[in-house]
Amino acid sequence: MILAQYLTQKLSFVVIGNAHRPMTIPVLGVDKCQYPLRKIELKMKILHVEDQSVHHKHFAKMLKEIYGDDVEIVWAKSVQEGLNSLESQSFDLVFLDYVLGDGSAADIMHMCNAFASPMPFVVVSAFEDQDFNMAALTMGADDYLIKGKFDSADLTRSINYSLYRKKKMAEVVNMAFHDRLTGLPNRNHFLHNTDKSIELSKRMGSMVAIYYVDLDNFKKINDQLGHEAGDKVLKVAAERLAKGIRKTDTAIRYGGDEFLVISPGIKKREEISKVGEKLVKMITGSVVYQDNELILTCSIGAANMPFDAESMTEAIRIADKAMYKAKDTGGGFYMFETHGEAQEAIRGPQEDA
Repeated sequence: MILAQYLTQKLSFVVIGNAHRPMTIPVLGVDKCQYPLRKIELKMKILHVEDQSVHHKHFAKMLKEIYGDDVEIVWAKSVQEGLNSLESQSFDLVFLDYVLGDGSAADIMHMCNAFASPMPFVVVSAFEDQDFNMAALTMGADDYLIKGKFDSADLTRSINYSLYRKKKMAEVVNMAFHDRLTGLPNRNHFLHNTDKSIELSKRMGSMVAIYYVDLDNFKKINDQLGHEAGDKVLKVAAERLAKGIRKTDTAIRYGGDEFLVISPGIKKREEISKVGEKLVKMITGSVVYQDNELILTCSIGAANMPFDAESMTEAIRIADKAMYKAKDTGGGFYMFETHGEAQEAIRGPQEDA
């Protein structure tokens, strides 16, 4: 967000939001506010995860009274509906009931925090205990409200604060947890967030698939054309990889020409093979560097938890071993292993490297 100007007096509107969805928000009784001003571009879109219709109707009515047509509200009645909405749509802010019929606000925050999501979360709790609500902040919430105890001013303050706080935090996290060359999450991100995705998948009774991606003939490109050519190939590979994954998946630059894709919430083993095929096809293709047309291919190995391994370290080891078996066959393959033994091999598109 471009910080065009800061408020130095009481104003009725500020504009807050992430880089993709800036919005204008009314401020009730704010003096010398340091939120940035910006021209309105899109209306605010809020996800409300609440299993009681009476609470949702009251919340939606309050938002409409404040923002009118400048807010769109999506209602999810359960943790699963909330996760489905987050996977299929983009939101500026999420309000979560602390206790839900099929889980809690923590389940949704764990999933999103596992992938360094910039989404601000506000927990709405019926509990007035200070320690209880501070625990919500520790789990990843940006603010909390007490059911039946907040008015329009409190709600507006919470929205303003949460959006602005998340924006500032995202700037810091982005520098520490992302690779400068490709923009993908880096190894630090992986080490910091992996346990969260594993924990959530266990609670949801699903699998976590790990894909180990290695670019074919990358050293040859570096040696013959130089590191600038290699950087170009890495950037293109990262872009293609990012486009080939789900919103809930994470593509990571693991080091050198190696990438990881962490894919939680897998219900069937067949899904792992389909994603592997898709990733090979997405990455494979030409890359133009100066007057040279390079053909980019990759080798991918996969493993899944908990069937192939009980720890992420072991899963990566198995996926790495599978990747090398794929590379031995000429590259451009995805191979899946179970307990260290090759079980199936799927041929990806082949090009002359």
